Amino acid sequence: MSFFQTKSRTALGIVMIGAVSGLGGCSELVGNPFSYESFLDAETQYQLLDDVSTAAQPTSGADLPSSDTATYYGLSFIRGDEAVYTSATNPVVYYGRAEVTANFAGTGTVNGIANGFIDGDSNPVDGRLTFASSAITRGPLSGFTAIVDGTIQPQAGDLQDFTGMQIVGGFTGPNGEYLSGAGSETIIVGDGTTTESVDVDFTFVTRQ
Repeated sequence: MSFFQTKSRTALGIVMIGAVSGLGGCSELVGNPFSYESFLDAETQYQLLDDVSTAAQPTSGADLPSSDTATYYGLSFIRGDEAVYTSATNPVVYYGRAEVTANFAGTGTVNGIANGFIDGDSNPVDGRLTFASSAITRGPLSGFTAIVDGTIQPQAGDLQDFTGMQIVGGFTGPNGEYLSGAGSETIIVGDGTTTESVDVDFTFVTRQ
């Protein structure tokens, strides 16, 4: 399944939301121009950015830079299997910040971070996720495949381990102005004593 198919299927999945705010963890991404004060604020900003990114045409390999680097800022979203581990106080829908660097020299690389997550009650979620690719694929649909590393943990909630999740991303717009990605996988959620396997989506959308 291509990234663009995956993105449509997980539009309500994980989306990285760039922000500079007083919420927990946000200070790590000091260059991110996005900010949000609540879950609803983050959700609204993500949807607006995702709509623009989705409407843009896929970037062909010929239109991507052949050298230099570009930094993308935006938003991220995580959605878990509600039947397994959603509660009234800490629903498993999180928004966070995202910062991604694309190095277009040679075969290219894409490296990103998502943090500053908040839950449905606008409470901070600890932890961060990072991801890295070994190359940028140039073609009619230029993009990358990357592996996620990291954990997050909501207040009074179980640790959620995203290590090993695969995400697929793509460039859209003139010269790759937008960069988005998505992944769906089973992760381990546990309290240190017992663990469960949970189906989770992770998506981000960013712009230069």
